[in-house]
Amino acid sequence: MVLPTLTAQGLVWPNRSATGTAIGTKVNESVGQINALVWQASTSYNALNVKVTRRMQHGFLAGLAYTWSKSLDTGSSSVIGGQFANSINGLPLQFQNLFRGRSDFDVAHTLIINYLWELPRLHSENGIARALTNGWQWGGILRAQSGLPFSVTIGGDSLGMKSQNTFNLPDRLNTPECRNPVNPGNPDHYIKVECFVAPNPGSARVPPTEAPRLGNAGRNSFTGPGLVNVDMSLNKSNYIRSISETFNVQFRVDVFNVLNHPNFRPPTGAAGQVFNASYVPNSSAVVGRLTSTSTTSRQIQLAVKFIW
Repeated sequence: MVLPTLTAQGLVWPNRSATGTAIGTKVNESVGQINALVWQASTSYNALNVKVTRRMQHGFLAGLAYTWSKSLDTGSSSVIGGQFANSINGLPLQFQNLFRGRSDFDVAHTLIINYLWELPRLHSENGIARALTNGWQWGGILRAQSGLPFSVTIGGDSLGMKSQNTFNLPDRLNTPECRNPVNPGNPDHYIKVECFVAPNPGSARVPPTEAPRLGNAGRNSFTGPGLVNVDMSLNKSNYIRSISETFNVQFRVDVFNVLNHPNFRPPTGAAGQVFNASYVPNSSAVVGRLTSTSTTSRQIQLAVKFIW
């Protein structure tokens, strides 16, 4: 790739021609792609974990687990390339501290509540009534967590990096309306694209002729939508003593995402590219939108389990 220069304005790449073509040269024009594994990332993780379990009367068991955490790093890849859809792949090996930010997997808050209730047994002389009403269990899991981080980017090779994984970041406007550059709860316009401008001093000219600069929006500076999911189960155990003391035929109904709540993924790829390589605002309908989910729609599963 082409190496940048660190200036008072940030990282600056080689000048562009009048047509906007990058005129910098690669470190070594005689080679193609070189995959490298470099042990130089810096990571810090701090967390508070709380867990409470309580067994109550009438066969009711409940538990709560909460994690408040913060993970920061200069790159989240554990092997060559990135394992997360919200990653920026191919971060420059130089000036790594300039890309320090929230880890691709950073989730600030996670809350999980679970419960299991053995429904009261019916004390009856009628064997059929006992068989139909005894052995029921009702359980559920509530999971709520804050969103994953993501980056707002510029498409193409606006910096003239000449590498396989090119990227650039825009500048973020520091206005009251843009203090939070996302619209929570609005999947069609999640990113406030009006809160970002091209990072070049002379970006009004298309294509720009000034030396391209990395924008100040920052890596993983923005938070995607959170997640709320509720799963429930209802099962009935039927012990067949004539076969074995522990032989159990269990009928189950499991419902995943009971509320049918859409949990959107953070913007990735083209959805997060607010400008193209010439710093022209991206007019694609997908820009700023949330286009995929991280959980399924409501699903109902019927099952029979044989336990012995």
